[in-house]
Order: sequence, then structure tokens, then C-alpha cells
Amino acid sequence: MKNYFSMDTYENPAEIRFHDTLEQAKAACLECANAAFDEACENGSFDETAFEFHNAVFGVVLGRAVIRTRPTTEEEKEHMIDDNTGKPFEAIALPPEIVE
Repeated sequence: MKNYFSMDTYENPAEIRFHDTLEQAKAACLECANAAFDEACENGSFDETAFEFHNAVFGVVLGRAVIRTRPTTEEEKEHMIDDNTGKPFEAIALPPEIVE
């Protein structure tokens, strides 16, 4: 898992990008903010675009959500058949949990 992120507000919708280093995250954040700024100045839409600049952020990833699986029991295999393959499911997804 990459340990740093930046928010690309230049994309619509905005997207999170992950980075290996803090320096990469900072550079990506500034690059996206500069691109949005340049476009806003060129198009005269600075008033419409300015509110997005506060969303141009970067930081440290503190955790993530994961979905683990467990093997199906013999009883579950009898009743849980994959419609596409006709074979019993080998695993069941468990509810998401946070991993730090």
C-alpha cells in the first residue's frame, strides 16, 4: 500500500491519487492546482473554479478498508452455487473492516 495521497481536483469528478513519497504527493497536488489555476485564468472562470482549490490536498494514508474472505462450509457449499459456473462458492466475503 502506498503511504501518501493527493487529491486531483482538476479531474471531474475529483480523484485520489496514491504516491510512494510525501514529496511526490506534494508535487502532484501543486501540479493539479496549477493546472486548474491556469485554465481558470485562461477561460475567465476563476470565480467558478476558486472554490475547488481548498480541495487540492495531500497527506498521509492512515488506513484503508479491506474485505476479507473465509472458506465456505460443506453445508454452505451445498446451497451456494455460482450461477455462471454451476460450482459451489469456495469462499464468502466478510463485511468490510478498517486496517490501520
